[in-house]
Parts: sequence; C-alpha cells; structure tokens
Amino acid sequence: ATTSNHQEALSLDVHILTLLLQRNHHQQHRCLYYRRMEMVLSAVKKQLLLPLSKLSSMVHDTSGSPDGDQGSDISAILLKFRQISRRMIEECSRDDSNSPARNRKRKRPNQDQWTLHRDPERGGVAIVEESTSEIDQDYAKLPVIINHLREWTSRILPQIQSRILHAASPILHELSRQYFVPFLTVALACLGRIHSCILKLGRDIVGALTEFVPRLRMLSSSARRNSGTEGKI
Repeated sequence: ATTSNHQEALSLDVHILTLLLQRNHHQQHRCLYYRRMEMVLSAVKKQLLLPLSKLSSMVHDTSGSPDGDQGSDISAILLKFRQISRRMIEECSRDDSNSPARNRKRKRPNQDQWTLHRDPERGGVAIVEESTSEIDQDYAKLPVIINHLREWTSRILPQIQSRILHAASPILHELSRQYFVPFLTVALACLGRIHSCILKLGRDIVGALTEFVPRLRMLSSSARRNSGTEGKI
C-alpha cells in the first residue's frame, strides 16, 4: 500500500474511533481506557491531521484559494519534498557537468522582471517586481518542509505511538475480565490500525530524509564555499 492509502486508512480509523467514543460516552467516559483513547484521538487530530492544511497551503501555494486541490496529507507533502529535492540535485549536477570552471557565476534568468496588476483601491495599475522564479520559491520552502518532517519523526509520531501503547494496556485488562467485549474489541482494532499507519508513515518519512538530506547538505556546503551565501539544511 502507498503512503496515500495509509493516510486514508488513518483518517478512517480516527473517524470510526471518534464515533465509537461518542456513542459510549455516557456509559464509560469515566473509565481509564476511555480517557486514554481520548488522549490518542486528541494527539492524532491536533498533532497530525489538523496542522497539515496550513502547511500544505504553504507548500503548494494554495493559500489564495479556499479549497486547494493539492491534498493536505503527509503523502502530498512528502511527494513535494521528493520532487523539490530531485529537481535541485539534478539542476546542480547538470550545472556541474556543463560548466568547466569551478568559480563560475550563476545566471539569474528572472532578474529585473516585473508585471502589471490592476489596483482596485487606487483605481490604477500597480507594478509588481518578480525577483524569484517558481523554482527558487520551491527551494526556499525546502528547509521548512525538512523541519516539519524531522519534527514528525522525532517528536510527534513517537508521542502518538506512546499514547496508543498506554491506552492498549487497560483495554487488554478489561478484555481479560470479559467486560464490554464488543466495544473494546472494535476500539482495540482501531488503535492497532492507527499504530500500523503511524509506523508506516514514520518509515516513509525517515527513508526520504535519509535519501535526500545528506546529498542536499553536500550541495548546500558546496554552494556556500563557492558563493559565500548561507543555505543551511
């Protein structure tokens, strides 16, 4: 299964577990396993699902449209990271192979470009300078994407995994006593599938970071030596 399929499965299991807890709230909301399952749902929604819409708008430039169609899940952000990284590596490799001199000066094809936009407030035309290209804007997003991916693998995903394991212990204890078997069986199945999706997402993110970050760091250090600019990754 792909990362997108695991993301859909994660959202589905979160929805099922939410409905399950809402239906049994009056009977079991004081129980230990119920409160711990609420902690799991709160962590998944606040740390993993809800912040992605804002980050995806920044990554895909969909902030101007209320309904961006680029996707707001980890798979879309991870795919964007792979695309930007491959494009940057291929461009630097192509420049190195085509240029015989090491201390060459890179061209700026979009330097001193400008466009005209109608200004409704003043009733005239405004001149807007375009100093960076679309590729340069993607390169500027790369450190932000890497920081978010690192935060997911180092803090958010382990935190959610710990809460799932913390919630599974009292559920198994109640199942051993044969209390609320249908409810707890479905809840435990949802937690297990959420745990599997979390592990799969973490493995995909770590694989992408391991594949591209060392190569991007080498390109960044080489660019700083040649041009004196800062581009820490």
